[in-house]
Amino acid sequence: MKSSIAALLALALNGPSAIAWETTVEGPDVFGKTTGVAVEFNGDKSMVVQCDSDDKLFVAFILRKKQFEEVIDIPAKLFIKTTDDHL
Repeated sequence: MKSSIAALLALALNGPSAIAWETTVEGPDVFGKTTGVAVEFNGDKSMVVQCDSDDKLFVAFILRKKQFEEVIDIPAKLFIKTTDDHL
């Protein structure tokens, strides 16, 4: 199931230092769409991985900022390797 893929991807990206994992699977809805979400909390940072039955994948890495700290955009690239063998 794609939610398992999302959880494994999040674990691989953030390593074994994860403190708490929460996963949910919603659906299928009236249109047959199922969505899986894996959220990892590790102190002041979190990683969210969401995938759905439409083969869409969303990844977010969230860092807590100080109250008056400026938020600066930093360009980054995320490379994800998948194989059809495990889908």
